[in-house]
Amino acid sequence: MSSSQVSEGIVLIGIVVAASMLSQVFITTMTNIQRSSVETSKYLSDRIKTSVKVVYAVNTTTGLKLWVKNVGSTSIGEGELRMANVFFGRELTCYTYAASGVGWNYTLLNGAAAWTPNATLEVTLTPSSVPDEGQYYLSFITHNGVKSEYSISIGG
Repeated sequence: MSSSQVSEGIVLIGIVVAASMLSQVFITTMTNIQRSSVETSKYLSDRIKTSVKVVYAVNTTTGLKLWVKNVGSTSIGEGELRMANVFFGRELTCYTYAASGVGWNYTLLNGAAAWTPNATLEVTLTPSSVPDEGQYYLSFITHNGVKSEYSISIGG
């Protein structure tokens, strides 16, 4: 065997190794792109199916009560529901779920076991301070960023 054949063999082996490494990088990249596309599709599907509407709000002696209707086509589980936020005030302060104290909690109306489509949620908001008279805004934002806004006049 001549030295040129050995050299060609070594070069051929190098080309095969380089090609296999390149194909592995390509396959890994395509797998990551596919996984990302699937996750994005699931997220967008969840957002499309989720829709809520604040239908009414009233001032109470300790805060606010608001009624939020699930007008989407998917149920919202208890864990997801507790990840929602309520923004309230002239400057829109964020309130998170709290079983008691400052924050918000909820009751499912009509004996519903889950927040299913067309079910209404009664939300009790306990703000950090009692609001003065005037115009206030509130926004209910679900775990996946779908929101409904409402304006309420307090006093006078």
